[in-house]
Amino acid sequence: MLINNNFKNNFEKFINEEDTVSFFDRNIEKNICSENLFTYYQIIKDIDVSKSKKEFPKLVKAWLAILSGDNAELSTILNCIDQKKFCNDYEQSCYYSLSGFIEFLNGGKNDIKYSKLAIDILNEGDTSFIMANAKLTYAQILVNKGIYKDAILMFSQSYQLFYSRNLNFPSAIAFVNEMLTRYKIGEFYKVIDESNKLLFMVDSFKNETDDFWKLIHLPLGMCYYEMNKPNLAIENLEIAGLIINKSNLFHMYGIVELYLFKSYSILKDKDGMKKVLNQAINSLGNMHYIKTDFIISIFRVITTEESDYKQIQADIEKLELQYSKSGTRSNILLIQTLAYLTLRGVSNAINKEALKEVLERLQNIKLIPYIQVFLILLCEFNYRDKCEKEALESLEEAVCIYKDYGVSAGLYLFKLKSIHLLEGIDNDLYKNIISKNHEKSNSNKSLLLSEREKEILVLIAVGKSNDEISKVLHITIGTVKWHINNIYSKLYVKNRIQAIEKAKELGEI
Repeated sequence: MLINNNFKNNFEKFINEEDTVSFFDRNIEKNICSENLFTYYQIIKDIDVSKSKKEFPKLVKAWLAILSGDNAELSTILNCIDQKKFCNDYEQSCYYSLSGFIEFLNGGKNDIKYSKLAIDILNEGDTSFIMANAKLTYAQILVNKGIYKDAILMFSQSYQLFYSRNLNFPSAIAFVNEMLTRYKIGEFYKVIDESNKLLFMVDSFKNETDDFWKLIHLPLGMCYYEMNKPNLAIENLEIAGLIINKSNLFHMYGIVELYLFKSYSILKDKDGMKKVLNQAINSLGNMHYIKTDFIISIFRVITTEESDYKQIQADIEKLELQYSKSGTRSNILLIQTLAYLTLRGVSNAINKEALKEVLERLQNIKLIPYIQVFLILLCEFNYRDKCEKEALESLEEAVCIYKDYGVSAGLYLFKLKSIHLLEGIDNDLYKNIISKNHEKSNSNKSLLLSEREKEILVLIAVGKSNDEISKVLHITIGTVKWHINNIYSKLYVKNRIQAIEKAKELGEI
């Protein structure tokens, strides 16, 4: 309570100070640059900054409001800021950063312009908090534009400036963002080496208040997932998740849940996937962020059995509606999920042309993990359409990414009907995927063939044709063919004879 009162008293003095920048450095900076930023904002939320003699306190509170997600208070503060009263370059820089960030959040066109001005207006060798914050903001906007190399440089410089001022929390944020950006361009080994090095260093001097350094486990977990180390990924992601929730880092909400879900998906651990879904509903369900709402819908869709798809039609329609609004400019995860649903025959929102357009955009900005995923999806679409040559070309490119960057998660994420094509591209990788899928199938055979698929396979084994099977089971011939294709995919076979032999070998019939 005493700490809270001291901060509130200091902020009230801050409003009435003549030299606000100097007072900020001495009394305010360390408080708002902590993992308790949200708590400190709540303490001073009711203080009326419109009465301040200077503009700097208004700018500081505006930043706290935007980082705490309080858009209503942000709007109120912005209305009382007068640029003509700015006394120095720090205030102008802070205002430019704020303007750039707001443009970024609102989808404006001047986010790069303003955030770059925030840096340029200060001296090149400036080492202030304002410069560090300007570089951090600029870097975040560069990432959103897909300008990854420049963003990495800005994050690195921001980290060094914050660290030189003993501001450990923003140092950790800047470092984690640098690692997340390196993840995007496929520098997985670099992320793992640098992250573990820093974790080892901070472990020697941290105390209980320094738990925020554990945020470094987030990029580590994401890289382990992409390199098909799902158990290691889960271990790191769960650590990061605790810190994100503890520190109210709302802009990171959903990331841990997404990669946990995908890691359990690789393991074919449906209980783990449902656990993540329930956790997401409990922790994110009432936030009404578009990003987290879609993540929950995606989790529900993927964890639902094919026979129960009627139960999640609302979720599918929500995803399709969003795609109809933004098309191929929609969220990448949204497009990926709709492509998956299209392949399963429960949506027709995505076609090959859309996949190609998205893939080209991903290749232009070199977003490595998703390039591989979309190459695999394109392979599956081509294979479905009996365009085997094009399917093979896409799969060869996906394997090249595996060899160049170590990314292989996309090949294990769901069962590929085109998997036999991999045998002629990389036989060792093919054998590894087949063996892992069979291990998981044998550990829980109910996850291999459904009861309906077993019924159909028994009828095939006694020589029934598709037409005869449809009459026996009272289903359409098209449905019979769809089930048979699923059987072939699950058993990794190409014809009826192979399917019967493999099913008997696995004890399915």
